[in-house]
Amino acid sequence: MPQQPVPQPRIHDGDLRRDLSASRLLVQNHGMIAAYLDDWADRVRGEVSHGRGLGTLDQEYLIGYQRALTDLASHLREGDALPGGPLYRHPRMPASG
Repeated sequence: MPQQPVPQPRIHDGDLRRDLSASRLLVQNHGMIAAYLDDWADRVRGEVSHGRGLGTLDQEYLIGYQRALTDLASHLREGDALPGGPLYRHPRMPASG
């Protein structure tokens, strides 16, 4: 029995423009959040480098915190959290659609 072709949704120009516009806004939003996280990571890095009476455990904690902020910013800049990206659907999140 021959396979039937899978029906493709019809995309209208207005829908496509709206989707592309929303995607651009989301990319811009993720870029702004990434910049904020990078600035935050820089401030944390400054706290660690100045010491400011921090114990070793506090310094290690802040170094890890700074790395986490930097990693998250990198994921956002790379588009990993955009639709289709590896972080877009977390296993604990319900599937959309």
